[in-house]
Amino acid sequence: MSSWRRGCALTVALLLVGQQRLAAQGISSVTFSPNGKLLLVGDDSGRLTLYDASTKEAFFSPPGWHGWGPRGTFSPDGKTLAVRSRGLALWDLSTGRRTGLPFPKDQQLLAYSPDGKQLATLDKGTTVRVWPVGGGKARLALEPFKHALSQAVFLPDNQALLAVGWDAGSRDRDVVRLCDLKSGKFRDVWKTPAEGKAAVRVRALSPGGRWVVLSDPSREALRLLDVRTGKTSGPLPVRLGTSYDDSFAFAPDDKMLAIETGDGKVWLYDLTGPSPRKRRVIDAVADWRSPRICLAFSHDGKVLGIGTSVSIGGWGSTTFNTAGRLECWDAITGKKLPWPKEK
Repeated sequence: MSSWRRGCALTVALLLVGQQRLAAQGISSVTFSPNGKLLLVGDDSGRLTLYDASTKEAFFSPPGWHGWGPRGTFSPDGKTLAVRSRGLALWDLSTGRRTGLPFPKDQQLLAYSPDGKQLATLDKGTTVRVWPVGGGKARLALEPFKHALSQAVFLPDNQALLAVGWDAGSRDRDVVRLCDLKSGKFRDVWKTPAEGKAAVRVRALSPGGRWVVLSDPSREALRLLDVRTGKTSGPLPVRLGTSYDDSFAFAPDDKMLAIETGDGKVWLYDLTGPSPRKRRVIDAVADWRSPRICLAFSHDGKVLGIGTSVSIGGWGSTTFNTAGRLECWDAITGKKLPWPKEK
């Protein structure tokens, strides 16, 4: 471990219960580093904590901000951490210091490009800016939607963004739009059908831009749109859970999908065939009632991190707090793991 890690080791209110971790705050986000050696965990208080996956030590807590969009994203080489903290900051994980030029305060984090050379941010809800990671001014500014943009990912060629948003006057009608970073032109990939009262909505994008998760307002009819072919498969026989935006996790290679179903179970789907195939069900939190769950795959897709948050007390009691737990499961066998091991 580097000297800066030893020097800033934190005392965190965590209890070790068997092979599980019980946190003093509910867990709201989990992110694996590309090499699997680090875990970034966000809690309900808005704090981000970085863990050494092999020693289980919490050694760094960069300032975070609880709100819209990703709160922390590792660069593809795992050497830098981009954190949304009332703006955007880059942290060098070898030194524990901020790196690069400061971003304007109104920039919100969207995504790194796969080659790690570009970073996309959102400015004032509608303008996407693409920055060189090494510093300098934004090399491109796009406005793919007139009303708002909710999420975006780079495509594998680093030359395009797949984005979800709404145009003016169509807040309840999602649009998936492909943004060409060379020409600055846009192309619609999918739109919410105009007919009918129950609007189909976009719930998630896969990290490689291959898949789009769609569902109706009841969240009972879940379908997958293949961006390459334009074809939709499903419905998948699953009702989404209470965590809503964090109910999904795709493996980084887009070949597996995890879905939280609201009853403490996580369904794993294999996406390598002509249609999604349910591989197994993980009974993640059978001992907790009505948990909120967030999901994340390791970079190689072999480990699934499941963070949970449950309310303690209630509106009629004198205390109302949350507790959290982080578990890691083998995505292939469905067995619980003690902790992701360092490679």
